[in-house]
Amino acid sequence: MVAGQLASRRLDGDALLAVAAEAAPSAPATAPANPAVVPATPPPPDPPRPAASRRAIPDLPLPFDQLGALDANLRWNVGELAVRGAAWRDVSLWLVIEDGRARLDPFVATLPGGRIALRLAADATTEPPTIQLAARSEGLDLGVLLPTLGLRPPLGGPLEIDADLRGQGRNLRAVAGTLYGHLGLAMVGGHLDRRLTELVPADFRRFLIPGPLQGQDIPLRCLALRANAEGGVARSQALLLDGALGRVGGIGAVNLRDEQLRLRLLPDIRTARFNLRAPVAIGGTLLQPRWGVDPAGAAAGGLEAFLSFQTTPDRSLQALAGALGAAAQAGEMPGCGPQLALARGGRAGAEPAPESAPEPQATPEPAPAIPGVPRQLQGPAQDLLRGLFGRQR
Repeated sequence: MVAGQLASRRLDGDALLAVAAEAAPSAPATAPANPAVVPATPPPPDPPRPAASRRAIPDLPLPFDQLGALDANLRWNVGELAVRGAAWRDVSLWLVIEDGRARLDPFVATLPGGRIALRLAADATTEPPTIQLAARSEGLDLGVLLPTLGLRPPLGGPLEIDADLRGQGRNLRAVAGTLYGHLGLAMVGGHLDRRLTELVPADFRRFLIPGPLQGQDIPLRCLALRANAEGGVARSQALLLDGALGRVGGIGAVNLRDEQLRLRLLPDIRTARFNLRAPVAIGGTLLQPRWGVDPAGAAAGGLEAFLSFQTTPDRSLQALAGALGAAAQAGEMPGCGPQLALARGGRAGAEPAPESAPEPQATPEPAPAIPGVPRQLQGPAQDLLRGLFGRQR
């Protein structure tokens, strides 16, 4: 039994990890080859490499077997903990290991991106073993935290986390396949990393993203996500991304047992030059997703895209686009307020500022280039669109 209560003003975690790595047993050294001795048989061939996994979640073993090797009851407070050169401040933990069960409750720290509180429990006496993780943060900036861990953050801003998840199994994949609990993420403000826009083909990126945002991070009004998991199947309760280019909402589920996707996204992309609404279905797996467009939603989205070029829109086409869009979406997309409330589990929190009404333009902007059409044919193609949809010069 190891028991005690420690207090440290400053601790170099990187140095401790380096010492532990040096103390780890190394592989026995092989004797130097004797050129005078000729082996009787050739050395065995290298073992075949395992086939690449078709799963996104690795079957990473979890160290349940080590829980029976030591009993401990340890409290530790650290004023400043150095991790990869970054300072974690006001760290406090209480670790209890007894009879094959372990509990880390609490672990709290002020990280470079904000403060977080964690609880972790593991039980190796059940078959299969059980693990539980809970996390809460009122505002953790991944854009500040993840670079200190050598990772590239997909977004930055004050991210609220509300998670309580548990599962069973001896490896990470098995735990995911039995997952139960919830994960909630909420953000007001912040931004998407500009590198995500590079996933969009260059022609359409120039067409959809306004000039001032080309090559820039995309500002966000809000991000809301809440998923409830049961038996390894996670179902969305809230899903909304609202930013400078418009909104993307949706519903769906992910089966973590076989990593199958069943999602339906509802993009509502609205810029000063272009409007696009067309529901997108996502199937396949986490590693190999498949995208498809809802036919009615695609028709509605296509009509709205063409109508966005018009100075005086055709009312009959507007009505058709609205009817198709209603059939495809079955209602309006919820706003930031309701989705943030769901993501937070009903807790109150920050709200984005009300959207300001767009200022009227004295003269219409020139139509953007049409993707896939050569430059020398842009004029005739745009004239054709004007003739079809009544655009006035």
